[in-house]
Amino acid sequence: MHKGDHTIQTVANLIVGGGIAGLWLHARAHAAGHSSQLIAPALGGGQTLLSQGIIHGGTKYALSGALTGASEAIKAMPQRWLDALAGHGEIDLSDVQLASSHQLMVHNDSLSGKVTQFFASKALRGRVESVTPPAFLPANTRVYQLSEPVVDTESLIRSLAKTPGIGAGVVEKTEPESGIVTLADGSKIQAEKIFICAGEGTEDLLTQSGLITPKMQRRPLRMLVGQGPLPELWAHIVGSGTKPLATITTHNGFWYVGGNIAEQGVNDSDFLSNASKQLQQLLPSLDLSQVTWSAVDINRAEPATENAARPDNPFISTQGRITVAWPTKLALSPALADQVLPLFSTAHSEPLPWAAPDLALTPWSANA
Repeated sequence: MHKGDHTIQTVANLIVGGGIAGLWLHARAHAAGHSSQLIAPALGGGQTLLSQGIIHGGTKYALSGALTGASEAIKAMPQRWLDALAGHGEIDLSDVQLASSHQLMVHNDSLSGKVTQFFASKALRGRVESVTPPAFLPANTRVYQLSEPVVDTESLIRSLAKTPGIGAGVVEKTEPESGIVTLADGSKIQAEKIFICAGEGTEDLLTQSGLITPKMQRRPLRMLVGQGPLPELWAHIVGSGTKPLATITTHNGFWYVGGNIAEQGVNDSDFLSNASKQLQQLLPSLDLSQVTWSAVDINRAEPATENAARPDNPFISTQGRITVAWPTKLALSPALADQVLPLFSTAHSEPLPWAAPDLALTPWSANA
């Protein structure tokens, strides 16, 4: 938008937010022939480029030895993403780079008999197969390969950014009944339908718009970033508990580590030392002494739940012309679009002459 231009411009459908939720929805809307525009101050900067890029199939949610709501809600997502990555899915992501075609599940500890039997059961057939450990792990390590691709998040955002109708701007306020959207530069847009997919920024936007629901929760993480002589690894390291002890992905030679290490490190004043020692204990056959470590703090922003538990499914809530949407997981973005697309206005509007937003940085490009 042009600063000082106070003419109210009209659009049929306006998506607010430049992360995976908004960008996937915008690409789906464009492919379906809807008049759709997306506005964001930058692309991928809130959570998407800070994610590990794992297209979860739900296996890590089944470490209790049983399928859960979370594991079942997400089980179809890898194939939908793989279809898109192959160029014949609901959107075309054929120019997106795969960091890895799969994840490993490495058993640092002996799993209980119940869980071991479950991993070999019919319930997980097609999701899990036993494989030979990588050369840098002890030969007796129990390793499963999961049918969960890992995408290069930067190339993913660059690909989705090619969809027409994406503009740079900061939304300050939305009006649910009139559909008037006020930008930070004072310009205004009137939209038939407004879709807020702004991640953590959703809370302030709802407050400024006078909406008291839906409530948002934050679940913080302190991710560990490693730079140095490291083998390529995409793996959940698990023990006898119901959560991965560490989840490791490799990006441009950097390790990016989540899992319990990231969850428990949020309030740790000596995080880098403690987390790197814990990782060395989990992978004793590797020499990590020459690795340089840094930390990245992230807030996972989601709809509020009882006891701040992780939501299993995508979430939408509509008030007037405004629909608030959270995928709750990067992998669930296709499922979120399924729910939101039927709410789009079928009216036609001409694209606005917007400047394109910049791409935010990934942790590994910021540390390079």
